[in-house]
Amino acid sequence: MARPSQHTVLVTVLDGRHFFRKSNSKLYIQCRFNNEILTTDPVDHTPVPIFDTELAWDIDAKALGFFRSQRVSLKLIVYSVDELNKRDMIGYIMLDLRGAPGELEERWCPLVNAKYGTAFRPEIKVLFAVVPKVEGKEEVEEFLARGRRGRESNKEQQKTLREGKPGRERLPSGNALTLRGLPTVTPRFSLSVELTDVGFYQVGSGDTLWVMWITIAFAENLELLRDHSLTSLDSTFQFYFSFLSNDITTEKFNDLSDPNFAAERVSIRLRGSGEDIRRFIEELSNLIFYFCCGDIVLGFADVSVRALLDDREPNFQVVEKMYNLYSMKQELPMSSDGRTPSIGLAMSITKESEIEGEMEGDLSKIQIQTDEMDEDDQGISFNQRSAPAPVPAPTPMDALSGLGDGHMSIMNFETVEEVANEGNKVDDRTRRDERAVETLGNPKTADAVHSEDINPYQPHVRGHSGMYDKRTTADTAYPVNPKQYQPQVHGTPGILGKPTTTDAAYSTNPYPYQRQARAPPSAASASVTSTPNSTPLHATPEYKVALELELWRAEEERKFRAHLRLRETEVLEQLAAEWKIREHEREAILKKKVEEFKSLEHKIQDLATELETRERKLRESELDFARKKDEVERNARRVVDEARDSARRLHEEYKHRLQVEKGRVVEAERQRDQATKEREASAFQVSTLQQQLAEVRSQAASTPEARLQEKLNELERTITGLNAKVDGEKRGKKYYKQQWVKSLRELAKCKKEWQTELATRLERERADLERLKHEISGKAPPDVLETIKRDLEELKLRASTASKATSPGAHQPQKVAEPIDQENYDPQILVEVERLARERDSLVASGVYTREDRLVREIERRIRELLGGN
Repeated sequence: MARPSQHTVLVTVLDGRHFFRKSNSKLYIQCRFNNEILTTDPVDHTPVPIFDTELAWDIDAKALGFFRSQRVSLKLIVYSVDELNKRDMIGYIMLDLRGAPGELEERWCPLVNAKYGTAFRPEIKVLFAVVPKVEGKEEVEEFLARGRRGRESNKEQQKTLREGKPGRERLPSGNALTLRGLPTVTPRFSLSVELTDVGFYQVGSGDTLWVMWITIAFAENLELLRDHSLTSLDSTFQFYFSFLSNDITTEKFNDLSDPNFAAERVSIRLRGSGEDIRRFIEELSNLIFYFCCGDIVLGFADVSVRALLDDREPNFQVVEKMYNLYSMKQELPMSSDGRTPSIGLAMSITKESEIEGEMEGDLSKIQIQTDEMDEDDQGISFNQRSAPAPVPAPTPMDALSGLGDGHMSIMNFETVEEVANEGNKVDDRTRRDERAVETLGNPKTADAVHSEDINPYQPHVRGHSGMYDKRTTADTAYPVNPKQYQPQVHGTPGILGKPTTTDAAYSTNPYPYQRQARAPPSAASASVTSTPNSTPLHATPEYKVALELELWRAEEERKFRAHLRLRETEVLEQLAAEWKIREHEREAILKKKVEEFKSLEHKIQDLATELETRERKLRESELDFARKKDEVERNARRVVDEARDSARRLHEEYKHRLQVEKGRVVEAERQRDQATKEREASAFQVSTLQQQLAEVRSQAASTPEARLQEKLNELERTITGLNAKVDGEKRGKKYYKQQWVKSLRELAKCKKEWQTELATRLERERADLERLKHEISGKAPPDVLETIKRDLEELKLRASTASKATSPGAHQPQKVAEPIDQENYDPQILVEVERLARERDSLVASGVYTREDRLVREIERRIRELLGGN
């Protein structure tokens, strides 16, 4: 069988240019090809990022040919991620797999659909090639040995390629994908795989039992997969995968930053030969682990189970590896510090016989240890139940402490405290025995029967009577022995007898008071002697004396008991009073101490707050200093790197330009030489043609027909020029005629307008004169009327003169005679009237103003006022 060709699609991302600077952000490039996502390491978001990362995909020749036939391209997407792990796509580049060279070549690829607009489009320098993969001799031999077995898998791969699925099954993309919407893909096996009633899968026809272990150990960086746009009511997360139509889920957890869940270990029992199991694993190919939030799928991990196979050994390998978790958009999220979501898995396949041998040895050891622990537990319990702790007899010094000061103790508090402190170290049976001893040694009354609740975690609480208050129930009762109570009560002088100052108060005699109160026997009884007569026993004097003594002793005992009860009451009252006093004093001291401690606590809290503030400021200053230092160092490194890269790029660019210019110079010199040769050839050809033309002309000029033809041509040229001049004169004449007619029309129109305007003005002036005539006729004297008449005549004369001046043939206006008979006017007024009249005439004569203008009418009004006022 021939060895198939293997290839490697190699993409090396070197650096970029024309980016912009963005602080606290990172850049990385991600590419998905052949259902495998590869990502570069995050770099600083600078104008010239340096990636220097190699991305490689191994692929066989058939799949490569299929991809090339489908015009598949590699899409390298550039992402920007900030401190909050918010990802933003900047742009992408496309690398055509069909045009991939066989050797690595550098190229600058501009970003398509670049989000940030700069002066130049951002570019990325990449090395792209498809190179053959060289395998070692061992791999080749192993491949040849597995040739027959690989035929069927190759057929299945060809079928998969024809179906358009090179790799794992395609997953539906989207954020709202649920577990119910997941594709149910059942792998196809060439062997028979059946689930038997015994509880294992029969693979093939072998009879060896195997156990396949799949363990989901841990996960990390899961918060990168969380989609905050989803409003799910369930905030619990879990992992899910399916194996041979069996659904397996981990226990639910809530914290994504620190996922805490028990390792989910799944064991699958398989039965078959080793070769069948290996073939089963090869055909199983991969498992998909889903990360879910409730019922919504957030991400998945594609895990290849072929890693269990060891190509060089027949045994199976133990796989312990971390796999990346991809989002449902089939993208690999990444944080600013390069962290990606991942899941830790462990897989192995072992024979069940080996596991059973190990488990039997472990079970035997565990059984022996359990038996020993049970025996130890039983021995300890029996000793604790059968041998309770001995109770020492209390001495008078132990029972009475400081009698003069009024402090007494009715119990041995040290024993109780020791029992309370050791309550968490013994079991209930030991605690019951110790408390029984405590109850017998420290009773409250001689005839009391106590019972207590056995609670191993119940604390002892001191009551108001100074004794430990014990809760009583009907669970366990312990009767009190009066004989055991008697020596302790009678051994305490402060309770049974009166306090004395003699040494008898500290005597060990249990009846000190009875020895002092006993009366001597009477004389009658002392003088009685025994006789040998046979007198009845009850009639003898000894019996009577003994009876009287017994009655007296009973009476004394009754009195003594009454005295004891009275004394006990007094002592208890005294103790209660002293205890109340001490309690009040203790409460006052405690209250004072509490206040002191509170004030001290406030001071300590203020000091702690101040110290925390100072520490926080110091820490912030240190962090700020470290940040500034890092920033300065980073900027320095960046400047150095930029300078180095700029120098390198400039050197390469100018070197390239120099090579291009050299090529251009060589091409220009070649073209110049060629043009020179062509020019010389053309010049030589032109000179030859000119000589031939001159010879032809000289030959033609010597004949009479040629001379006549030359004269004829000259006359034709002269006639053509004269005709052109005549046509030009005609066009000028016609144009001047049109202009002359147009001027005459405009002149007639202007004359008509002027006449109309003049007639209108005359009519208006006549109307004004008539109005003035009527106004002045009743006011002005006759001389004034005469003056006005002369003015009117003068105005009429001027009007007629103006009309004559506008008529053709009138070149100069006639002068108007000055009015006479001005003796009646003041000379100054006349001078002013003349000045105003000249100014009015000059304004009207200029052609700018007319009689209807405001300025002219104002001058005429002024003239009338001067004439009327005089």
